[in-house]
Amino acid sequence: MTALACTRALGGVLPYTLVWSVGLPAARPAAIAIAVAAGGGLVAASVAWAVPTTLGLIAAIAVLAVGLSRRAGEPRERFVFRGSGLSVRIGRYAAPRVVSESLSQLLIWLDVLIVGAIAGPAAAGVYGAATRIASAGSLVDQAIRVVVAPVFSRLLHQDDRAGLASVFRAATTWLVLFSAPIYLLLAAFAPVALSVVGDAFVHGEAALITLAAGSIVSFLAGNVHSVLLMSGRSGLAAGNKVFAVALDVALLFLFVPHHGIAGAALAWAIACAADALLATIEVRYLLGLRLPLASGLRALGIASATVGVAAIASRWVFGPTWLGLAVAIAVGGGALVVWARAASAVLDLDAFAAHARGRRDSGASS
Repeated sequence: MTALACTRALGGVLPYTLVWSVGLPAARPAAIAIAVAAGGGLVAASVAWAVPTTLGLIAAIAVLAVGLSRRAGEPRERFVFRGSGLSVRIGRYAAPRVVSESLSQLLIWLDVLIVGAIAGPAAAGVYGAATRIASAGSLVDQAIRVVVAPVFSRLLHQDDRAGLASVFRAATTWLVLFSAPIYLLLAAFAPVALSVVGDAFVHGEAALITLAAGSIVSFLAGNVHSVLLMSGRSGLAAGNKVFAVALDVALLFLFVPHHGIAGAALAWAIACAADALLATIEVRYLLGLRLPLASGLRALGIASATVGVAAIASRWVFGPTWLGLAVAIAVGGGALVVWARAASAVLDLDAFAAHARGRRDSGASS
């Protein structure tokens, strides 16, 4: 991860994407399948899961070495890390980030543990499967955040508020436009998605629908967390996570005894929405930034009118079946592409693409 972060600092996200987001996720299940086919047990499968990480490290270091060699002849000022005070600045920023990321993971897994303690291990298993399936839509958020976070940092450093608002609007539109359809399909065909794990998990439909709805609401805030972090306010972000986790735990003990895993999903959704709301308020009133927070509503309307309507109609006609899901994806996805193509300027898709080209050009010149 450190080597890949260095490759991003050199001005590109392709190595990070290929190694971390594509290579490792693809290699791990393949390695596990080979280990199991060869007669290996739990230990062999665990080793097979870990081995691709070493291969990823070798690839990342190789890419980094090539990138550094290409810049070897560039003129630069001599920099000595020791005594520069940079380590203290990094520590002050990174320490709250460690807390924040730890709490983010805690928010994901603590639900399952508390559900198991209150409702039993069977309910925890179903809820855990629902949360894993619901995380599929977050891939869009992760992909966009990797690209826009350094852009936010640069624009904040330059105090380019108009540029920041423009990039935020475009990024939020993309985030909602391409993540909301995933969650709409998951909500409409929750039994189908859960049946992948096993027929006994199908009764987690209400929980998955709630998780999907909560994710859409949170994504409407856009990449506001990245804006807060890139402004240097990692302490505020960590404080927000502390509040979100505390709220989630309190709501879990309030909802789960009466509503089961659906109540757990509702607690998680409320906690995530509260986290996004706090970050939005802090960006507006502490940083003094007016972000176009309503930019995702138009994208959500388009996703709902295309994929959402197709999903509801397909489920009504074909029921919660794989055929119904396939029809919804084909019809709704096709309509979404046509609409987005026709309204690309309104949806800031052209602006976002133009900014990406400009970023590459500026990266090459710098």
